[in-house]
Amino acid sequence: MPGLGRRLAAQLGAGTISAQLADRIDSLARHLLPHGVYGYGRRHWRCGSVRGEPGQSLCLRLDGPLKGRFRDYSSGECGDALDLVALVACNGDLGAACKWARDWLGLGSLDPAEAGRLTRLAEAARDERRRRAESECLAAEQDAKRVWLAGAPLRPGDAGWLYLADCRLIDMTALEAPPRALRLHPALYNPESRRPWPALMAAICAPDGRHVNTHRIWLDARRDGSVAKAPLDRPKLSMPGGYAGGCVRLWRGASGKPWNAMPGGETVLAGEGIEDVMTIVCARPDWRAVAVLSVSSLVGLVLPPQVTRLIWIAQNDPPGSPAANALARALREHRSRGLTVAAIRPPRPAKDVNEWTQQLAEEPDDVAA
Repeated sequence: MPGLGRRLAAQLGAGTISAQLADRIDSLARHLLPHGVYGYGRRHWRCGSVRGEPGQSLCLRLDGPLKGRFRDYSSGECGDALDLVALVACNGDLGAACKWARDWLGLGSLDPAEAGRLTRLAEAARDERRRRAESECLAAEQDAKRVWLAGAPLRPGDAGWLYLADCRLIDMTALEAPPRALRLHPALYNPESRRPWPALMAAICAPDGRHVNTHRIWLDARRDGSVAKAPLDRPKLSMPGGYAGGCVRLWRGASGKPWNAMPGGETVLAGEGIEDVMTIVCARPDWRAVAVLSVSSLVGLVLPPQVTRLIWIAQNDPPGSPAANALARALREHRSRGLTVAAIRPPRPAKDVNEWTQQLAEEPDDVAA
């Protein structure tokens, strides 16, 4: 009965549409973001961003009281299932998202007046969600800084130093001092294992210098004195909250100047992981260096006007893969902003620069020479 479908559709507001999308969120996630993966025992759907590339920055809840809600921790975008449809399929247009969702749910179409009314309701609801999100972000920033300050600067022999030195072969004695952005928490609670572990923490700063998030690498301090990543499904996690445009400011380079006081003509070395970046920093401490924690965060990285060259530490993702395509887009974007852009890439089959240095260390001296 087509008329019944149209009458039912006319009674459904944006909130109800979003609720119905949430009821089918598992199917919707695979439809909108087909390159995503399950996380936390199929409770989350994870990918790099609303563009759908592989990664972990975007988290979509698949069950529980927040079912259908999503947050992109690199860009700060968040919302309900209808907001996700708008961002992924409708260029941010909530009115078009309502129509798309109705078609996908099989609820039929609306007359123009009803569609306009629902669009206005959806926009008002979005404004309210934005106000709540701003309040939540402020609380998240305060919590992230509190956790980071609860740690201590890295010192030779502590768990953070040993993780970098022994597990990653990063020799920080080559530097004048450990990076200020890194600290060690002796026993930081981990939600996956429901117990504390030592944790290497990194301060994530917004473009204006605010400490907006804290990245955590949980560590396993073993009885033999060695330290490795904790045996968890996800030993590396940033705290709840976004860091749009921001990064971990790991090293100041030859000038030693703070971020906003750097000299003109500056080169910035950037990479996803702290380990890759620190590997290069110890070899080339004259370059200013940052970690962005995901390829999806690189495209939005905001650099001061003094920066004229960006050197990216690339990983060996398969050519043509979503991750490789996302990196190509990000580098094109930075070139379009007037930067000279280059990439450092390890030889295959090494996955990344740090893995390559470990492989070199394992070779006999006559082979390495």
